[in-house]
Amino acid sequence: MPHAHWHFDRGFALYDLWAVGDRGEPVVWAAGGDKVTWCLQNSYAVTPFWASTSPRAWYTWCQPVEQGIAPGWADVYDSWLEGQFLDVTGVPDGVYALQVRVNPDRSVLESDYTNNYAVTYVHLTGGNVTVLEPPGGETP
Repeated sequence: MPHAHWHFDRGFALYDLWAVGDRGEPVVWAAGGDKVTWCLQNSYAVTPFWASTSPRAWYTWCQPVEQGIAPGWADVYDSWLEGQFLDVTGVPDGVYALQVRVNPDRSVLESDYTNNYAVTYVHLTGGNVTVLEPPGGETP
């Protein structure tokens, strides 16, 4: 328990970094990784209506028997926590799409598996990362 809570012992999220084409489409895989430890808890209200009907007290810390994220809530991991990185050693400077797929093998029961994917565009240059707006203002 490196930061005082229980963890999953297998991949819960998969990350892929892709070099992108002119329209932001992934064209060349550059790096990947997975989040093998995770703790599910309500830490940030993302949908005020649903969060107000799903008390924060439901999942406020990780326990060995019961974890979860209530409707309207998110579990946010800060960048300073261990394991919050993707190794880009040797990846050339450029524009990339960072894709994440959460619960890819459906090992955690959910009411909706269709919203388990997200993309963020980044520019890597000289060891620095800048988050970009998606091409055309939309996520592919």
